[in-house]
Amino acid sequence: MSNGLPKDNTLVSRAFPFTNFVPKYGKLGQGFKKWEIIDSFAHPGRRTTAKGYQSPATWITELADTRKAILLCSLCDRKFDASSFKYLLRYTRDPSGITNGSVCNGMCDACKQPTADLGQGKLWVAAELWDSVSTNPQQARINQRMAWKPKKRFSLREFIRRFQHGQMCR
Repeated sequence: MSNGLPKDNTLVSRAFPFTNFVPKYGKLGQGFKKWEIIDSFAHPGRRTTAKGYQSPATWITELADTRKAILLCSLCDRKFDASSFKYLLRYTRDPSGITNGSVCNGMCDACKQPTADLGQGKLWVAAELWDSVSTNPQQARINQRMAWKPKKRFSLREFIRRFQHGQMCR
C-alpha cells in the first residue's frame, strides 16, 4: 500500500471509522444473485435485540407514519386503532368462499408470530392507497351474483323473429 491506497482495484473509504471496500470498476449489484438483490429491499422489521430494542407499539406507529401496509394477527388487531391513523381493512374476494375476504396470512408486524397460527390475520392499508389494492365488498358481491345469474333465454318463436329481422341472438 503506497500513499494510503491499496495496490489492487479497490478504494478505501476513510470518512467513517471503519474500512469500507468498494470495487473501483464494478457495476452496482454486481456479484449478487437476483434473489439477494430483491431480499435486500425487504425491511428487517422491528429491532428486538437488547441493544436498540423497539416496542411493538412504536414499530406499528412508525409503519403507520410512513403509510406502509400493516399485517396484524387477531390478537394484535384488537389493540390497533385504525381510524386514528386513517387505515382501512384490505378486502379481496375469495373465489373459494372459505374466508370472508379480509383474511391475509403472513408474519404479524407486532408480535412477529405467523398469523395462520393465531386465528388468521388482517392487512390494514392506508386510506389513500385502498382503492388501488382493495376491492369494494358490496361491488364484489354484486359482480359475483351477476356472474351466477342465468342468462335470458328466448323461445323458438322469438329466435325466428329476431333472425328474420336481421338481429343477432343475445
